[in-house]
Amino acid sequence: HFYGAEGILFLSEFLKENMSLVSLEVQNNPLDGGASVEMMSRFCHAMEAHPSLTRICLAKMNLGADLDILRMILNACRNMNYLDLSRNRIDTQNDGEATSTSSVSAMISEYLGKNPPLKCLSLEQNRLCDNFALQLARALRKNFNLKRLFLRSNNIGEEGKMAVRNAQYNLSSLDAIIDESNHTCQIIFHVIPAKDPFRNLYGSTSSEIHKTVKINSYLMATKNLVSGKNGIMEDLPLEVMPHALKRLQNARHWREIH
Repeated sequence: HFYGAEGILFLSEFLKENMSLVSLEVQNNPLDGGASVEMMSRFCHAMEAHPSLTRICLAKMNLGADLDILRMILNACRNMNYLDLSRNRIDTQNDGEATSTSSVSAMISEYLGKNPPLKCLSLEQNRLCDNFALQLARALRKNFNLKRLFLRSNNIGEEGKMAVRNAQYNLSSLDAIIDESNHTCQIIFHVIPAKDPFRNLYGSTSSEIHKTVKINSYLMATKNLVSGKNGIMEDLPLEVMPHALKRLQNARHWREIH
């Protein structure tokens, strides 16, 4: 805590001498304490070159103050399983249009869009806005490794949340749910309420389970399988058929026992 530049240099050397380290937590060590880009470059190189490090927590370090440093950290941690960048004043309010390529939003979204091995990323308690969420939604369609993305306590409004939800669960059709939705990652915007229909998904990492729940929810919402309409099964994509048959069987069983 509050080790400043000396702490960054110490950690750079510490990582070189501790090859069996798996997890590193550095919190409340703001970079405005004198750590330069050159010092952070040494630290990032040590992280990237480490043979067993898989979990990194760099919370509350004011990383949003320097985009070059933030970019170095993202590159250095691209092979990690877990990265915590919460409470870093990462601000996308001045990023401009959602299509801008020279911004914090573009940097993080490009990083995720390259589908790194990262499994969990925390960006909680920053200053991420709708423009970030719009670019994130596009990146999620190319990422199949990320399992958890925590975005609690940011400035993302309904437009941004809806864009991300559509990337996870495109309700326009069954084909869209299957082919255009991200079934791997759960995006956590808030504390999960007890009545959230997808609450159980947040404890699961199975993309097949996620896909099945979404398809079943869609079928139930549209009442296609319990309406008794003739020919409805003919309109379903082949890949959905097992889910549909299971839903139909459950519906018939429910009628029999009631």
